[in-house]
Amino acid sequence: MRMAVLKSIRPLMLKYLYVVLCFCIFLPVTQPQVNRIKTSSSYPPGNWDRIIDGEVFTDTLSLDTGDDNVLIINTVFHSIDDHAIMLRNVSNIYIKDCEIYDVNGFGILLRGTGSTNNVTIEGCKIYNTKASGVMASQRSEDGVDHHNLVIRNNTIFNNGTNDHEHNIYVQATDSLIENNTVYNSSGNGISIRSTGVVRNNVIWNSAKSCIRYFNDHQPGPSDTLIVEGNFCQLADPGFDGSPGISLLQSKLSPKDWLADNYYVRNNTIVVLTDERFGFSVESKVFDNKFVSVYENVVINTKNIEKTINPRYIDYYSNNEKSTSLAALVNYPQNPELQLPTADDVGETYNYDYSVNGDKRQLLMLAYVLIVILVCGIFILAIQKRRKTKDGS
Repeated sequence: MRMAVLKSIRPLMLKYLYVVLCFCIFLPVTQPQVNRIKTSSSYPPGNWDRIIDGEVFTDTLSLDTGDDNVLIINTVFHSIDDHAIMLRNVSNIYIKDCEIYDVNGFGILLRGTGSTNNVTIEGCKIYNTKASGVMASQRSEDGVDHHNLVIRNNTIFNNGTNDHEHNIYVQATDSLIENNTVYNSSGNGISIRSTGVVRNNVIWNSAKSCIRYFNDHQPGPSDTLIVEGNFCQLADPGFDGSPGISLLQSKLSPKDWLADNYYVRNNTIVVLTDERFGFSVESKVFDNKFVSVYENVVINTKNIEKTINPRYIDYYSNNEKSTSLAALVNYPQNPELQLPTADDVGETYNYDYSVNGDKRQLLMLAYVLIVILVCGIFILAIQKRRKTKDGS
């Protein structure tokens, strides 16, 4: 009798198990993504002597000698008459997921009167500062530098009030600037004055260049500048017709302050005016250096001659030049970054900013369907096996 009851309820139990299993797998996939306040378990790894979490500052936060191993996270700085954050003579500072705005000085200032080591600025939103959004000074004559500086995954915009201020302004040696969204700068989007790596940033609407190298500070041990995988868009002539990406010599600086090696590769540059070049080496002195420019897509919708400046070096090998937006392959998915719907030859292109989201949803749906199918096959296999046992 007991065995008969068990046999009768087995199919029902298996069906419930199937539904619960599929629900448990499907639930985390379909949950909306929300921004949550970080808890201690989500702090970046490190031996922090001080953690500033979830605070609000309306005065400058200054970290100086002895203030090492500090994590600043989920903190807001606003309505400050001076700079928001100042760093000098400190090591291991992590500024993460902070918001800085309405500041009368710099957003984050790594000072020129004392060095730092291992400073990371990540996931922050920095805007509406009177001076540069992020500024890292170098004073080689005084031995001041900012070693191992990392600026990544930030959104930095509407900073500066003149062409000498920039959204990101780095004089430090061998820095890493990556995956930032940078726009509406009064000067350059990213102004790099020494060696380092500038990669995978999205930059638009700079009064000057999206990315400009200017050798008015000493290079680092790498003696190399890499500019790769960036997207640059400039829609108007801006200040003095600066190129999208530029290498420019400082004639007042010592000759040994010019780095030896330059790689400009895999960038996409879109210029919508014939008063700017997409890419340019602006000084003949670079002829004596190793400059490698390849696999870039450079579009000027007004004039193909204004894509890559032919002066000094042959930049035409392994680069794609065009006046057509059809040459655009990897367009950043950002609804604030708008291209026109037609270029000069009358071709029409509609950019769907939801493409990435749609693909993600389709992938999620496919994943769920595969899981359901696998679960169903698994349940059927169990049922078949038990029927075979019962029959024997």
